[in-house]
Amino acid sequence: MSHRRQFTHLGFFGWFLMAALGCSGDITSQAGEEKPSSGGSGTAPGGAGGGGNGDVANVSAPVMRRLTRTEFNYVVEDLLGDTSRPAKLFPAEENVEGFDNNAQALTLPPVMAQALMSLSPKLASLALVRGASTWAPCLEGQIDQACAETFLKAVGLRAWRRPVSDGELAQLMAVADRGRQNKDWLHGLNIATQSLLLSPAFLFRIEEGSGQKIPQKPGLVRPTGYEMAARLSFLLWRSLPDQELLNAAAEGKLDDAAAVKAQAQRMLDDDKAQRMVLDLHNQWWSLEKAEVINKDPEIFKNWKDELGPLFRAETQAFVAHLAREGKLSDLLSANFTFANKTLATYYGLGAITGDALKQVPLPQSSQRRGFLTHGSFLATHAGFDQSSPTLRGAFVRQRILCHDLPAPPETVDNTPPTITSAATTRERYQRISDDPTCAGCHKIMDPIGFGLEVFDGAGGLRSNDNGHPIDATGNVLSHPLGEFNGPIELSEGIAKSKAFTDCASKQWFRFAAGHLEAGDDDPSLERLQAEIQASDGNIRSLLLALTQTDDFLYLAKP
Repeated sequence: MSHRRQFTHLGFFGWFLMAALGCSGDITSQAGEEKPSSGGSGTAPGGAGGGGNGDVANVSAPVMRRLTRTEFNYVVEDLLGDTSRPAKLFPAEENVEGFDNNAQALTLPPVMAQALMSLSPKLASLALVRGASTWAPCLEGQIDQACAETFLKAVGLRAWRRPVSDGELAQLMAVADRGRQNKDWLHGLNIATQSLLLSPAFLFRIEEGSGQKIPQKPGLVRPTGYEMAARLSFLLWRSLPDQELLNAAAEGKLDDAAAVKAQAQRMLDDDKAQRMVLDLHNQWWSLEKAEVINKDPEIFKNWKDELGPLFRAETQAFVAHLAREGKLSDLLSANFTFANKTLATYYGLGAITGDALKQVPLPQSSQRRGFLTHGSFLATHAGFDQSSPTLRGAFVRQRILCHDLPAPPETVDNTPPTITSAATTRERYQRISDDPTCAGCHKIMDPIGFGLEVFDGAGGLRSNDNGHPIDATGNVLSHPLGEFNGPIELSEGIAKSKAFTDCASKQWFRFAAGHLEAGDDDPSLERLQAEIQASDGNIRSLLLALTQTDDFLYLAKP
C-alpha cells in the first residue's frame, strides 16, 4: 500500500509536511529502487520456526501509527540524550478504550505540526552533538561528503528504525549540500536532520510487512525484521530499538516466534521495561489525576498538598516492583506498599524515616491491601469534601472487572448528596439507589464502594463517618465474591477471581495492540487469557505472552 495514500487521512497539513520538508517527506520507495532489506528471509512466525496460535481473526492490517507524547519523549531521550520531555508542547491524544495509543485516533493536527517544526532545530543540533561523539566522529574534524553521508545514514537508521535507502540518502544529501553552499556542512546537516526528524518515517510507525506468504497463516504476512524490532521496542520500552535489536533485524534473527520471545526476555531485564508498565498503569488506573488532587482542609485535617504526588509515586513504585516478580492478583491483594516518612505517617504505618520511598510491609491489623486501598485510587475517586461510593464502585466495575456501564439519563442530577450530621455517606447514597430512575446502575456500583467507607475522601483511615459507626459490608453483584465485609475481603476476593485476571489481560492486550479491532472476541486475546491463567497470573509471563500472539507476530496482508 502506498504510504502517500495512507497519509491522506491526515489531511492538508500532512501533505504540507511531506512537500514543504522535502527529501525525507517522500518515504515511498523510489522507482526501480530496491526496498530496505527486512534482515533475511528466515522462517515465518508460526511456520516451521514455531510460534503463533493458529487463530488469525482480527489481526490488524498495516497502519501508520503516530508516536504518542510519551513515546516521543522516550525516543528523544534514547536517541538524543534529551530528558526535557519536549512533547509537553503537543496536544493531548484522544483516549480510546482507556488508552492514548489507538492508531486510528493518532492524527497529526496542525498545532502539533507547528510545535514539531519549532522544535526541530534544537533536536537536529542535539543529533549532531551526539553523532560527533558516537555515530560519526568525523564531525569533530573537517567534514566532507563521505562524513555527511556517514552521519545521515547513522542517525536515519536509528530515527527511522530501518536503513535509509539510497534514494532517500540522495535527497537528504541534496538538502545538506544546499545548506553547505549557503554556509557550511554543519549548517547543511542541521537542515537535513531537521527534515529527517520531521518526516513521517520518524513521526509514525509505518508497517507494510515483508510480503512473504505464510502457508500456515493464509491472509497474513510477517513484519519485516526492522518492523518487528520496532514492535518489540515500542511495546516493552516505549521507544526505539537498541543496537542489538537493529543487528538482529539486519541478520534475519527476528523471523520466528522463539527469537522474538528471546529478545523480549532480554528486554524485560532492562530498566527501560518499567516504562511500559508505568505508562499502562498511569492510563488504566488514571494515576495522573493524583497529581492535582484538591481536598477541603477544614474537613480533612491531615491533608497536605504534597500527598497527591506521593500517592502516584507509591502506586508507580508498587506496579514496577510487581512487574519484575509479581502476579496480577498481587496488584489488588499485596500486603506491602511503598512509602516514605510523610506517606507512612498519613497511612499510620509506623516509624518510617527519610523522603525516599521504600517497600513497607502492611501489618495484619491494617485495612490496606493492594491498589484499591492506595491513596491514588481512594482520594481521586471521591469528592472535594466527602467520599464517593459511586465513583469508587464504578471504577471497580469498569476498570477492574471490565464491565460496561450505561450512561446516566440526561435528566438525572449527578450532584453528590448533601452532607448532613444526621446520616452517614452510606445512608445518603442508599437513598439514590432507592430511586427507581437511578437504581439500575447504582445498585451494581455503590455496594462495592460501601466496602471502602473505612477510608475518607482523602484516602485516610477513619473509625467513624460524621460521628456515626461505619458499615463496610457490601456486595459485588454478578461476581463470585458476592457479599463481603471491608476493603480486605473486597480486594482479596476480586484479586483471586478469573474475572479480574481476564480483565487485566484484556487491558494489557488493548494497550499492546493499539487498534480498534482488539475486542472481547479476538482469538489472540482469548489465547492470552488462557495462558495467563496457566501461569497463575505471572506478570512477566503476561508480557512475554503478548509478544507471542498472532496480533503481535503478524499483520494482515495489505
